[in-house]
Amino acid sequence: MLRQRLTADDWSDVALDRAAGAVRYLNTSGTVVRSLSLGRATTKPWPDQMADQAELSGDGRILARVLETDDRQRLQVLDTHDGRVVFEPGADACPGTEDEGEGEGSCAGVMALSGDGRYLARSRRVDSHRKETPGGTRITVWDLRTGREYATVGIRPDHDGSFAVNGLALDTHAHTLLVYRQAFRPTVEVWDVRREKHVKTVRNSRSATSVDESDSVRMSLRPDNGSVVTQEGLVADLREGRMAPRVLGDEQISTTVFSPDGARLAVGDAMGRVTLWDGATRMRLGVLDGSLSDAGADTSGPVSALAFSHDGRTLAVGGLTGTVQLWDVPSQRRLGSALPTPGDKVLALSFDSDDGTLYAAGTNVPVQTYDIRPAHLVAQVCERTGSGLSKHDWKTYLPDVPYRHTC
Repeated sequence: MLRQRLTADDWSDVALDRAAGAVRYLNTSGTVVRSLSLGRATTKPWPDQMADQAELSGDGRILARVLETDDRQRLQVLDTHDGRVVFEPGADACPGTEDEGEGEGSCAGVMALSGDGRYLARSRRVDSHRKETPGGTRITVWDLRTGREYATVGIRPDHDGSFAVNGLALDTHAHTLLVYRQAFRPTVEVWDVRREKHVKTVRNSRSATSVDESDSVRMSLRPDNGSVVTQEGLVADLREGRMAPRVLGDEQISTTVFSPDGARLAVGDAMGRVTLWDGATRMRLGVLDGSLSDAGADTSGPVSALAFSHDGRTLAVGGLTGTVQLWDVPSQRRLGSALPTPGDKVLALSFDSDDGTLYAAGTNVPVQTYDIRPAHLVAQVCERTGSGLSKHDWKTYLPDVPYRHTC
């Protein structure tokens, strides 16, 4: 729920103030009590069903999530402002679960939400075990405003006869659909959604190795639709029709994201670090290291979600253990301490249109919101301190800066 770095001193005793929703600890000399607020992290109930996948729209207003049970998958779309369900098609049965002797089924569908939050793409395995039912994969794109099917794409078998789809991506307004397949040779299929037409296929020069058809691979599409980066470190130039593996991090990549203007690419890895690249992935710009090089840093585990603010100056980093940390991109420094969360895995992050609110979607708690507007943060500090610096204290600590009223 909360990870806090203790840089000034160590602690000698700690207590949980449940009434105030805070953790209080005593410094080693026993002279100072410090308090860490848990915010609303303790008030959200954990539902019985967990989300396996989740995506947020570019403004955080729409959340699409996949809830998986033993033999069913439920696709659910929520309005994050009030939590109501705005779209939920019928649940899909996992192939092979309804016929005896066919073994266990595999709910291997993947989804993608358009940046404007209006369209949702979902792949669905057609059950080939049923009589007179051809096997295959069908990708449906829904218009979430009307709740109707907008387009349908049928996937052809690859060289080995596989229909597996491992990743999907939609551009901002669902004009283009990208379909990633890796069973035989990693490929990205480019589809024109409105015409339901296959445009081109970009192939990697190397074959895939030991890939399970149920593997889900995340993809990040550059805002200009010029390139796409996969979770495996493959970079596809969609205009030139080339795909090649790149070493984008020091460890195994866990997730990637482009900044809204396409000028930056953030790559999260399995050790909790984020590597920053230019948008063309030619130059490494720096590493936001949250674990290895700093012995006093938080160890948040693998990076599970990333999001740039709309101005590209702030990066939100979510971890497998529930950590959410903000970073200043130009200086590559942390912005404050980690934000308190319910403690579940962070599946998706997004800033609202004016970058004043951060949305975090988890496996158990659908969405948490954080008001990060500077004016609100200043008001919080003033409320806690009771007043700003007096003229005497200002002269003591800021002698070279002209005095001004702060609270």
